[in-house]
Amino acid sequence: MIYLLSALRSILATPIIIISIIIYGTISFIFCTVFKGVRFFPTFFTVSWCRFVTWVIGIKVIVEGRENLPQSSCMIVFNHTSLLDIPIINSQLTNHIRFGAKDSLFKIPIFGQAAASFGTIRILRGDRQKVIEQYNKTLPIVKKKNMSIILAAEGTRNPNPPQLMDFKSGPFILAIDGQMPVVPVMVFDVYKLLPKHTYFTTFGQWRKTVRLKILKPISTDGLKFEDRTQVKNEAFKVMSQEISDNS
Repeated sequence: MIYLLSALRSILATPIIIISIIIYGTISFIFCTVFKGVRFFPTFFTVSWCRFVTWVIGIKVIVEGRENLPQSSCMIVFNHTSLLDIPIINSQLTNHIRFGAKDSLFKIPIFGQAAASFGTIRILRGDRQKVIEQYNKTLPIVKKKNMSIILAAEGTRNPNPPQLMDFKSGPFILAIDGQMPVVPVMVFDVYKLLPKHTYFTTFGQWRKTVRLKILKPISTDGLKFEDRTQVKNEAFKVMSQEISDNS
């Protein structure tokens, strides 16, 4: 019976989430446009929608290391293994965070307009100069409003988790430019719920438990552009160690 119910939930969850994007996206776009510059509304709508998504799918998130998350601006990097990573992370990290998203997502009707109104960072893959320009445009706003940025350390979803792919330098350059600590965040086993290239969650359990672990911040105080590889390698080392410890 549980198997059949979980299968039904999996099938219904996808259209329900699509409908919720239309509803949340429209309402949030209106509020974020009318009250442009007020950081409360992007955070409220993002967190509430992400919590709705995890509730619909039936995900229970266990969070470790909350004490490692600074109250000031920081650069959060995570291991990206599934479309569910972002809803899971944003349902739990409720301080004012802005995500980076690939350019193609901004072309999705309603979702794209809502993402832009939230201040989501547009990532133009293959155009390094434009990415840097976007980072430079975003950084003063983030620092002024005491917000944080979260980016996938690998730059895209990993097709072969749990082992990490090479990290991109962009997040670490941005952290150094803003003199913000880098906070590695690990999401464990989410790829088993919704692997890459699939659109329905796996079934068999009514309630699915995933683990989110916030690791200790890596300081960038006094570091310069040429130190980016050092910071990147340190983040890769501690995140790889977490995978080894939990395999």
